[in-house]
Amino acid sequence: MTKRLGGAGDRRLEKATKLAVIAEFVLDPEDSARLVQVVKGDLAWLGEHNFARYRVTLEQVCTWVADGRPQG
Repeated sequence: MTKRLGGAGDRRLEKATKLAVIAEFVLDPEDSARLVQVVKGDLAWLGEHNFARYRVTLEQVCTWVADGRPQG
């Protein structure tokens, strides 16, 4: 029998697992610099038409754009 996932506890476990993976993630300095470039490039094009893949809401994106796209 397969247990079906999807409750609040499962989401907390999923988040905890992601945080654990991120905590162990190490990049070489060259890779880290390239990743920063890629993220900044993605942010430069982020708008009302392509926000969903970043797990933010339309309201958050619109506010961010209206605020001049702050990056700090």
